[in-house]
Amino acid sequence: MPQGRFMNYFFSKSCFFTVFFSFSFFLNYAQKSVELSEVFISAPKFQEKLSRTGKVVSIIDSAQIAQAQGKSIVELLQAQAGLQSVGARSAWGANQELYMRGSNTGQVLILVDGFPLNDPSHISQVFDWNLLDLSQVSRIEVLKGGQSTLYGSDAMAGVINIVTHKNSNKKLEAYASISAGNLGYFSPSFSIQNKWKSNVVALSGSLLKANGFSAADVANGEADGFQREQFRFAWTSFLTNRLEFNTQVNWSQYTGNLDAGPFTDDLDYTSKAHAVSVNGQLKYVGKLSDYYLRFFSDFSKRRFQDDSTYVPINAYNSYYFAEYSGLSQGLEMYAKSKIRDLFQLVYGTEYRWQHTAQSDFYYGFGYGFSSPEIKPELAKQSIWATYLTLQKEWAKFGIEIGGRINKQSTFGTFSTYSINPYLKLNTNWKLFGNLNAGFKVPSLYQLFSAYGNENLLPEKSKTTELGVQFKKGTDFFRAVWFNQELKDGIGFQSKNEAPYGQYYNIAAQKSSGLEIEASTKIKSVKFSGNYTYLVGSTELKENGVWNKKDFLVRRPTNQLTIQANVPLFQKISTNLTYQFVDKRIDLVYDDATFTTVQKDLNSYHWMDVSFSYQVHPKARINLLFKNVLNQKITELYGYSGVPVMGQVGVVVSQ
Repeated sequence: MPQGRFMNYFFSKSCFFTVFFSFSFFLNYAQKSVELSEVFISAPKFQEKLSRTGKVVSIIDSAQIAQAQGKSIVELLQAQAGLQSVGARSAWGANQELYMRGSNTGQVLILVDGFPLNDPSHISQVFDWNLLDLSQVSRIEVLKGGQSTLYGSDAMAGVINIVTHKNSNKKLEAYASISAGNLGYFSPSFSIQNKWKSNVVALSGSLLKANGFSAADVANGEADGFQREQFRFAWTSFLTNRLEFNTQVNWSQYTGNLDAGPFTDDLDYTSKAHAVSVNGQLKYVGKLSDYYLRFFSDFSKRRFQDDSTYVPINAYNSYYFAEYSGLSQGLEMYAKSKIRDLFQLVYGTEYRWQHTAQSDFYYGFGYGFSSPEIKPELAKQSIWATYLTLQKEWAKFGIEIGGRINKQSTFGTFSTYSINPYLKLNTNWKLFGNLNAGFKVPSLYQLFSAYGNENLLPEKSKTTELGVQFKKGTDFFRAVWFNQELKDGIGFQSKNEAPYGQYYNIAAQKSSGLEIEASTKIKSVKFSGNYTYLVGSTELKENGVWNKKDFLVRRPTNQLTIQANVPLFQKISTNLTYQFVDKRIDLVYDDATFTTVQKDLNSYHWMDVSFSYQVHPKARINLLFKNVLNQKITELYGYSGVPVMGQVGVVVSQ
């Protein structure tokens, strides 16, 4: 669609919502005056008030999560400004990619209760979102912009901290939920926590089962089912008034059906994955300093098998089996200290190491083939780092400055920095800016696989942000301009001879844009919304020639989200989410020409509606309807999106 026609179309569909929302916000601001309520974030390695930071932070709180029964974590993230969760609205078990402000997948660090979570066997080292369950989560903190100074590799675009259910003052606390819907959807979950003396023990679990629908966009395709189980055990012991120890074990696994490719059904292609995560922390609370000693260990394994009982048309093999496993571990010591009322410091050191083992086998039409096996004694890397962040706030001005020195087993020593000033114009308005240098080391797959390149350099970025924020009671407004310049980014070049491709460092990638967020409350109705404008370019090598692409793959230029929470009666409320996702461009490998070709993905309008009925102080019934506009959604070329879907759920607490 030409640019002029698109803009007319876009504004014809969404301008009404934007004008209405903005008018409602400023009308509400003029009508009432409410004291600023403090919100705390825990992701910056210590609890901090949002009013005492210039970082761009968004919170998905427990109330929003309670209303989202039947959704996934990535579905909630898709509604956030500057985030695109490709795969969130596709078939269960689909590969899910998270992009933040145009960054590449793998450039956003995922934390669970502050501990890093990744998969060294994955191409981008990202953890499989299909292994995570929203029912175990109490809140989600999204930190945008480079965070490599405090969090190291993978945090060059931002950090998402998933906070699980925490200790309460109750001696015994429990809840159970169950939900079901069309497409064979069924999902029960439970959680129980017991407190005695100086110990708190919690156990939780969940199951998700779905018959699903065809992952590939084909008529009358086979339904691709999915099943996931998850358990979590947590123990906290208050050893003394100042010394606390906590640890948790997370176990999850899933099985799912896959299809052979774009527009290609497959009846016997399956995936299996499981992960075990163990972490712990010893915390000592001093008079002026708090000290932390932390460890984590994450193991994951994925298997893919395409049996020979059904062979799709134009298939290159009749049987395929692959297994990928990875181990990521780390130790960290850090402290936060106050020097009288002058400064607050966060300083520490950490050591992380990881390895992977990978193998595959193809057979078809009289021949067999295996890629070179990746062995853990060779495919390994480690990184040691020391960091320091200083924070100071005066009456109206504050600043956070940090630095980090990294020593990587392959590349040697390099450093990053962050500068984050902010100015409070009054009790409600704040100006802020951020300048960050970030990095991401190549994955073990990019280094040591058949397509690997051991001469790869780490990706480096420079991120700039300028913004203004308003907060008064329930009224909130924030506008942020951002720009990220990526150097030595890692791309993949296709070739017409074995192994038909190799990873390499691209020349440059740039992304910039504008985020606008707002929320308000008019009487009992809550409104919130956001708009993201994103542009970018990438220089790629194609057939030995460098070409500049003036787009970002699978990331829309315009994305608009509007949400409304409306109490219908005393015990019944409804929540509506509308989102417009602009057209996008996908890159698809062409087997016939051994080249990558561009494919257009159409824009779409998404809407889901949920209802909540509090039948008892300890019991609630939820209804959720997805894709109520019955849109044809394409997140990946040749693959289908979620059809109209309905779910009903019950939550009971003790």
